[in-house]
Formats: sequence, structure tokens, C-alpha cells
Amino acid sequence: MSSIPAARSAPIVPFAERLYRPLEPYAYTLIRVATGAIFVPHGVLKLFFGGAGSALGYGLGVLELAGGLALALGILVRPIAALLIVDVLMVIAANIGKGWLWTRGGVQYHTFLLGMLLAVAIGGAGRVRCRPPDRELGARAGDRRARENGDRRRRARRRGPQGR
Repeated sequence: MSSIPAARSAPIVPFAERLYRPLEPYAYTLIRVATGAIFVPHGVLKLFFGGAGSALGYGLGVLELAGGLALALGILVRPIAALLIVDVLMVIAANIGKGWLWTRGGVQYHTFLLGMLLAVAIGGAGRVRCRPPDRELGARAGDRRARENGDRRRRARRRGPQGR
């Protein structure tokens, strides 16, 4: 990574900048949720509509359904992304002979999914995600607030009645 700060890019549609700026921090979350959402119907198709012809097919269906939901929710993102990368690589290997174009059964669509999964694996859960409540964090935050309040009281005592 460079230590030189990146210049702010100008939006393509300048009058929409007021919309772009507040939504910019959530762009990665949108990528993660969309990637997960793509896998859910594939898993449903394999599990419930005869798409899985073997035990491996059912296993991949469970992975795609549960893994897609987990990705969309931001749960165990990196391990799930790694498993889905293996799934997509297997599909690419099985269909590489059909060529590039997805309209002919090629690997274009799956290569796109591979890129999205790599981005999700690198980025992790990101800013917006489901997470369990962290009791230690709450306790630490409470301790910090108590310390800050105590510090304020001590400073007020040092100043005396005229400083209040």
C-alpha cells in the first residue's frame, strides 16, 4: 500500500454527489451481500429442485445456500468465502471446455463470481455485519465512561468552587 493519500475522485454524475458521499462507506457491504445473495438460489436449486445428483452435489447445495446466507449476513465471511472459492473453481474446471461466454455454458459468469469471492475473502466481514453481543466490549466501554466521569470530578475538585 502506498503512503501517499489518494485524491478524491470526481463523480461521473456531479449532481448526484450528495447521494454518493453518504453511501460510499457501504459500497463493500453491498458487494458482500450481493455475492452471498447470488449463491442462495443456486443452493436452493441443488437441494430442492433436483439439481444435486450425488452426495457431493447435496453438500455443495448446503454450502451454497448456508454459505450464501452467511456471506450476506457477514458471518464467518473469510472461511465461507474460501469454501465457495473451491466450489467455483470446481465449476470452472468442469466447464472450461465450453469456452468463455456464459451463454454457451462457459466460465465467464463463474470467473466473475471468483473475483467477487476473492474480494470478499480479502475484505472480510466489513463495516456492516451481524455480530454477537460482546460483553467485554460493553464492560470496557462502561469502565471507560466511569473513568472519564471520575476524571471530571477530580478536575472540578482541584479547581475549587470558583472554577465550577
